[in-house]
Amino acid sequence: MPRTRFQIPAALAGLFFAGLAPAMAANTVVTGDSLGVGIAMASGFQNKAANSVSIRGGHAVEQLRRVPRGSTVFMSLGTNDAVGSIKGLDKGIDQILQTARASDLKLVWIGPPCVLKSWDKNSATLDAMLRQRLAGTGVTYVSMRDPQFCTPSVRAKDGVHFNMDGYRGLWSKAASATGYQVASISHETKEMPARTKSAAHERKERIEPTRAAAHEPPRVRTVVTTASLTPLPLPAPAPPKKRLTPVRAQLFSFDFRWPESSRYSGSFAD
Repeated sequence: MPRTRFQIPAALAGLFFAGLAPAMAANTVVTGDSLGVGIAMASGFQNKAANSVSIRGGHAVEQLRRVPRGSTVFMSLGTNDAVGSIKGLDKGIDQILQTARASDLKLVWIGPPCVLKSWDKNSATLDAMLRQRLAGTGVTYVSMRDPQFCTPSVRAKDGVHFNMDGYRGLWSKAASATGYQVASISHETKEMPARTKSAAHERKERIEPTRAAAHEPPRVRTVVTTASLTPLPLPAPAPPKKRLTPVRAQLFSFDFRWPESSRYSGSFAD
């Protein structure tokens, strides 16, 4: 039979990760801090991670106790501890290891990645400490101190968390370190195969375009016409009116003759 080749859209990729994993993936969960929440979304595994979980405080231990016996656990832990002093974490680490052994859990510890913060040096020191501390304990430690996770393009605005591309990268590295196979992701939208349409579906398709058209903004058709016009001459501007100076007392002379009288001249004041 011919083999069908297809690509998985990014939005559905998490649903296929567990399906391509080994048989033990049926009992795989994600625990730990808020980074674990994002890793659970990228992997498609059951999420038991939560915000503000650290090595201290016992919350990580309580999460492991709620996991079914014999499960595989991907635990993201350490970033919240790196915010402050990383001294005195041995007791919390021992409690986590003891709980994992008591429940026969296969523990995969995902270490703290770099952070775009001033306390990133604490995160680097804690990563080295966990790498050394967990060696030979049966726990698989996956360091996330990788330059690809330090670029702003895969980070959230706070410089601590990630966007979905970053979480997919974290999960891909953790899965590769433990033998899980990750489905290839295509960011291109592929056309879905054609299906036989029912009568109800065909009626819906006839109705939907009408509804969509009602929400479209009205289209305005602009018609521009041109014409060659001969401009008319403008009327000449009227000459400015001279301002007359008011006359208060003006003397004038006149000369005339009275009938049958002698010539008379005089002056009058207006």
